[in-house]
Amino acid sequence: MIEIGLGGDFGLFQQSVLDNGIRVITEAIPHVYSVSIGFWFKVGSCCESPEYSGASHFIEHMLFKGTDKRTTKEIAEIIDSTGGELNAFTGREYTCYYARVFKKHLPIAVDLLADMLLDPSLTEDDVQKERGVIIQEIKMYEDSPEDLAHELLVSYLLGGHTLGQSILGTEASVGALDSQRLRRFKQEHYAPTNLVVGVAGNVEHGEVVALLQEYFSGWSAKHAEVEMASPRYQCRIVYKEKDIEQLHLCLGVPGFTRYLTQRYPMYVLDSVLGGGNSSWLFQKLREDRGLAYSTYSFHSSYAQAGLFGVYAAVDSDTLEETVSVIRDEIATLIKTGISPVELERAKEQLKGGLMLGMENTAARMGRISKAVLFGKPVSTAMQMCQKIDNVTLEDVYRVSNSLFSKPVSVVAVGKDAAKITRVFDQAAVIAC
Repeated sequence: MIEIGLGGDFGLFQQSVLDNGIRVITEAIPHVYSVSIGFWFKVGSCCESPEYSGASHFIEHMLFKGTDKRTTKEIAEIIDSTGGELNAFTGREYTCYYARVFKKHLPIAVDLLADMLLDPSLTEDDVQKERGVIIQEIKMYEDSPEDLAHELLVSYLLGGHTLGQSILGTEASVGALDSQRLRRFKQEHYAPTNLVVGVAGNVEHGEVVALLQEYFSGWSAKHAEVEMASPRYQCRIVYKEKDIEQLHLCLGVPGFTRYLTQRYPMYVLDSVLGGGNSSWLFQKLREDRGLAYSTYSFHSSYAQAGLFGVYAAVDSDTLEETVSVIRDEIATLIKTGISPVELERAKEQLKGGLMLGMENTAARMGRISKAVLFGKPVSTAMQMCQKIDNVTLEDVYRVSNSLFSKPVSVVAVGKDAAKITRVFDQAAVIAC
């Protein structure tokens, strides 16, 4: 059954549900040459028990290691012969396999992705080899203090919830995953009713549905439902000593879930506080004081939780001054809010970034796919711009007071990282 959706900004949204439960959404963009297609499974690190930590990401790697009829080299050769791109990524709530190809090569992309998803070889020999690759990836992230600081913040702020687990897993958990366990995990979570296929570009909806029917109509697996309690946020001071030149600092508070309307005022707040070269943090910490080369604010919204934070990389000798500046900027937000000029500038920045992203078929594919995956309305870019325009000064003021009325969790990674405990003393201290 095909349901005609809202008109897109340059094309048309159309949705279907195949007989086996696969949800399909397309956005036709007739003026482009490319097509982006993504297979989005609602499974990520938040769905993993501790003994399966890293399984979603491990499976993502393994699906490129060959199928019952193609080697990993042949998979690469086929996509290269189209001039297109084939890749995948794993998040906390989903895993996506996608291709971006010239319009006439869409059948090749679907054939290739169907083969990888339905008939991966998953041999023990390949698992053993890829395990080493993933462990090196884990070590690479541990060697990146900025990434490590963010990872530690999410882990401790979410208080042990599975959303706070590392997407990559640990060396121990990855070391314990063999082909049998990976097959079991895939069988439990890779199913038609747990899948959204999104397509954006120069396509016809009926063509896409027919292709997917051809390759997936015989697939009838059922997925295991994962029930998760909402996380219990915790206030922590976490530090990890590393013999590096800078101290990497992350401050975080609970944010808003992907379903709450407060997200839009939060986007504006994020833009003003640390979203660009004109932001408060960049101007005060870098331009006025010369304390940091890199500083910004950030936010993450999930189905059950949210996070808002601030990052800066500084010399350990200037830690106290840096924290004082950040506190002063947050205090100003809470006390006086932002100005009308800053509100309008932030709105234009957000809308400009959104509209520039509309020129990328992969970005448009991801936007509509995630909306369907999480049961949200599929909005046009103009509708999203209207939501941004509707944000008022009072909205931003309320959101800033809501965010920063909560205790702050803090992470420091680097030389003399323990100094953070003398600056923040309102929470339990954890040394990693």
